[in-house]
Amino acid sequence: MTNKLTFNIPGAPKAQARPRFSVIKSKKTGKSHAVAFDPKESKDHKNWIRFCATDAMKICGWQYTEKALVVEIEAYFEIPKSKTNKFKQQALEGNILPVVKPDLDNIAKGVLDALNTVVFKDDSQIVELTVKKFYNDEPYTKVNIQEWENTENA
Repeated sequence: MTNKLTFNIPGAPKAQARPRFSVIKSKKTGKSHAVAFDPKESKDHKNWIRFCATDAMKICGWQYTEKALVVEIEAYFEIPKSKTNKFKQQALEGNILPVVKPDLDNIAKGVLDALNTVVFKDDSQIVELTVKKFYNDEPYTKVNIQEWENTENA
């Protein structure tokens, strides 16, 4: 049986924001250098993801791992209020998908960066990644993580 972790991140799916840079001056040497940092909104969202993941880890018994992993991320976007009932029905049935920002790769980047050192050692352990976008009545992001199984040699 494979070890599996599934959890939801309530709220609108968010992209990993671009790092911000600041120039600081060393008190010891007096030399200036650039420092990169996450914007506050991005840092807060990563903390929220960590909280959701840590809570789910306790419930399902997931242990921090250094093994190869398979990750599935499903981002559910709220249907715009301005859309017709026909559009809403088609969206809920999966016949219309959200072609909106944020981009899938930026959603995945934020989620995976937040889970580094919490759920797994590093996102380099991920050997398979699937990311999808859907519409839903309530926005959230669903994350499934499981240890990779070599089914060819089983």
